[in-house]
Amino acid sequence: MDNEFYSRIVYRKNAFLELAEYLGQNYYGKKILLISTKSLVNSNLTEIMNAISFAKCSFKHYIAKSNFSDNELKSITNIVSDENFDLYIVFGGVRATMVTKYFANIFNVPYIVCPSMPSGIGYFSNICINPYDSARSFLCEYPEKVFISEVVIKTCPKKFVKQGVYFILSFEEYIATCGIENILLDKHYDCTQFENIISKLKKELKGIMSMDIDEKLKLMDLLIDLANECSKIDLFK
Repeated sequence: MDNEFYSRIVYRKNAFLELAEYLGQNYYGKKILLISTKSLVNSNLTEIMNAISFAKCSFKHYIAKSNFSDNELKSITNIVSDENFDLYIVFGGVRATMVTKYFANIFNVPYIVCPSMPSGIGYFSNICINPYDSARSFLCEYPEKVFISEVVIKTCPKKFVKQGVYFILSFEEYIATCGIENILLDKHYDCTQFENIISKLKKELKGIMSMDIDEKLKLMDLLIDLANECSKIDLFK
């Protein structure tokens, strides 16, 4: 899984230039739905729109004004029901990504993720949390590609950096649970890689929380590695 997993990810300073090249090679002249949020109407979003235009694609842009309320989800439903899109692209956080995954799954459309913050691993996974009911989740297709701009991650607000840190640390509970089951139920879970990721985070924690722009990139590196490890286990067992 490792090579296949990492091959989907483009993590560079000029990632959106590579997005333009990818779209030109694979979706030239196709129809795209771009999903983002109001808070991300900025120069980074413009780069993504330029990438779509570079590939001579026609596109519709849906900007969520809130955190994808039920009314906004209904609006997206109407859009994707009325028009046949060849690709969805999402620029946003994990919530926006889950919304995109949800519709990609229903309408059988491939999707590309452009993360706006290092806050979780939903960008990389084949698991979708139902946007209408966060207690429900299901397996879906992996993103076709994930384009991560270092510029975007470096300018991410502190509250979203904290989310990423807390998310990784929450896996200490998973490690503890596996340890208990190994003892009591004679299981053979190996959590070494999860332990290594958490250990690396703790070593880099001071720098990451200092909001040094380069340190934020290390957090995203750890989230990518964590997502890779999670792809190897059955989280629905």
